[in-house]
Amino acid sequence: MSTVVFPPVPAGPCGHDLRLDHFEGIEGAETRREAGARVYAAMDRILTRPRDHQVVVTHGFSHTFVVGRWLQLPLEAMGRAAFAASPGCITELVEDDVFGNRTLRTLAAVDHLDDV
Repeated sequence: MSTVVFPPVPAGPCGHDLRLDHFEGIEGAETRREAGARVYAAMDRILTRPRDHQVVVTHGFSHTFVVGRWLQLPLEAMGRAAFAASPGCITELVEDDVFGNRTLRTLAAVDHLDDV
């Protein structure tokens, strides 16, 4: 029987400059870079199918990479980025139709849950 330590003791680099490649020591777990690359690739597929409105449903950790990709931040710049999300929140990402500027209009709003 093995002992599980939570949070796990880091099994890899964890300096601020190496955060994308930090490995938590959990077998099968992704590094931040691997998870980010997967989300960026999914967002690239979504963005090739422009629509007036699109809905992307995600969990909190991936939320950061969805926002980062929308804002066209390079994955390499996402080591310290965190766009916090709460359960059931709504983030609104908007692209203007004149210049194509991308805006993070609303981050993790939960007002719609007040009456729930």
